[in-house]
Amino acid sequence: MASGLRLQQGETVVLDVIPSAFWTMGKYVLSLGLWTFWRPRHHFVVTNQRVLVFRNGLLTQGEKTVPLSRIQDVALRRSILSGGHVVLSGAGGILSIQSIGPLTREQAREFADAIGERIHQGSQGLSVPHAAAG
Repeated sequence: MASGLRLQQGETVVLDVIPSAFWTMGKYVLSLGLWTFWRPRHHFVVTNQRVLVFRNGLLTQGEKTVPLSRIQDVALRRSILSGGHVVLSGAGGILSIQSIGPLTREQAREFADAIGERIHQGSQGLSVPHAAAG
């Protein structure tokens, strides 16, 4: 689990993924191994309320969060050459998280499914209880 993860009240982790280093192997070879020192290390988390991306680089750290209610579409891109990427989009403009990857093809499918199931539940009104008319 991500070390800096702060959960909100009622929030639970659904999926916790670290990208596959295999898909960046070409950068290691071309840089004679120096890519190891300055490559960003990402960590992706899906909760029942949001998607989080943690980035730890050599000099900087960052965190991006998108509430599931802002995500309208999840696209899955899988390739033999570049692994898997999950692309998120919303109607209200550009999301702070646009592409998640590189992941293994299986991780990408699992990540896309986890998000897709939750945004579909939200569109069915399951996440917002209605008050009874009195």
